[in-house]
Amino acid sequence: MSIIKAIQRCESENTDANAQMASVLTKMGIDFVPMPVRNQEHRDQLLLEGERVLEELLALSKEINRTSEVPS
Repeated sequence: MSIIKAIQRCESENTDANAQMASVLTKMGIDFVPMPVRNQEHRDQLLLEGERVLEELLALSKEINRTSEVPS
């Protein structure tokens, strides 16, 4: 199956939601790379890894904010 046919088969609501999330991440300064997936299991693995990365970035952000606070 060609890439074009695969894209045409995507459900528009999922595609729209994914595009919105990519836009939010990009606006936050997080590099976002869309990834093709082989199957549902592969998709779940990539989502889990993405969640781990976001959690690491959040923890790093909190640490940077905590250490840069000026005592009152």
